[in-house]
Amino acid sequence: VSLHSSSNESGDSGVTQNYLQTKEVDVPLLHDKFASFEVNTEENNKCLECKKSVFLQCGPLLMREWRNLYRDRATLVARFVVTGIIFGMFAFVFFQRGDIDRDNWSPSSHFGALTMVGVSVMFSNVNPVLLTFPLQRPVFMREYAGGLYGAIPYVLSRTVIDIFTTAVTSLYSWMIAYFLMG
Repeated sequence: VSLHSSSNESGDSGVTQNYLQTKEVDVPLLHDKFASFEVNTEENNKCLECKKSVFLQCGPLLMREWRNLYRDRATLVARFVVTGIIFGMFAFVFFQRGDIDRDNWSPSSHFGALTMVGVSVMFSNVNPVLLTFPLQRPVFMREYAGGLYGAIPYVLSRTVIDIFTTAVTSLYSWMIAYFLMG
């Protein structure tokens, strides 16, 4: 982007006004083939409009989120350890509540155990997302302001990775509950 100077409308050559000239700018996203932006001065001098589709923007973002998930092993291990401890406690509190052949089986205790596990699975999967989003917000704001990608590709890529981790964590939780609760 080049910055030019021109005189104002009144013809006073002593006072100048700066403006951006419309020009094609190549901004490397994560790979050069994914980004090409155009600065449009008529609409907004600060706005960069991306020419690539949402799915092309999602590719590098998905790779980055997957790498972050893989590299942050301490958080991933802590997530599974905490889930194992919490659902181990639930399984021992409601031990064999689902076995209909037992003498003290009742539908209310069986339903109560399932409800408690379901609510706990929901909250245990929401907390990591709620705790990591404020930490990633400054990075998103900086990259979004720089025109590297839009908000929709960012949300889609985060959602895909979060669905994967939530599904694996939920399956782990329900396996603990299923085999110990009966």
